[in-house]
Amino acid sequence: QLAEAIVRQVKLRGPFRSLGEFVNRRLAGSTDEKALYGALQAALEDANVTINANYRAAADSISASDIAGTNYAFQQAALGSRYQGTPAYISQADILQPIAPIINARSDTFLIRTYGEALAQDGTTVLAKAWCEAVVQRYPEYVNPTDKPETPVTALVQAENKTFGRRISLKSFRWLSDKEI
Repeated sequence: QLAEAIVRQVKLRGPFRSLGEFVNRRLAGSTDEKALYGALQAALEDANVTINANYRAAADSISASDIAGTNYAFQQAALGSRYQGTPAYISQADILQPIAPIINARSDTFLIRTYGEALAQDGTTVLAKAWCEAVVQRYPEYVNPTDKPETPVTALVQAENKTFGRRISLKSFRWLSDKEI
């Protein structure tokens, strides 16, 4: 449930230019749902995600009358469950803390899917179709390690590094059926 809700939020809010943009709510000029929560917390608050369902009753919610007279610039962001911040209430911090040492703003692992077909001599009749999927990982090192990873592309010396760039490793490969597309 949570993974599907995160995907919905990423599609709604992305692409993200930084981790901060992914984690934090939108502040500037926004008064919609994007201003209430960041992508992870919005996914946790999704009605289809049952992780915090026991803490969402109307009686357990902070209402507009509870925050009347406060100076919140965007008062809707202060509303929600009274249990937010308690140990029992799962928040985006609970998700981020264990992955904080390894999370990156940019992923160097890619899922690539491709399709090919063989045509008859007439050029229109399809004789065979094939789909495949590969996971590849790009490394900081160049194909030829003589150029150091921190070398800018404009300062590369080795011809193969100018042509092919960074080293890539094939992590997995599989053939797909047409039902998986």
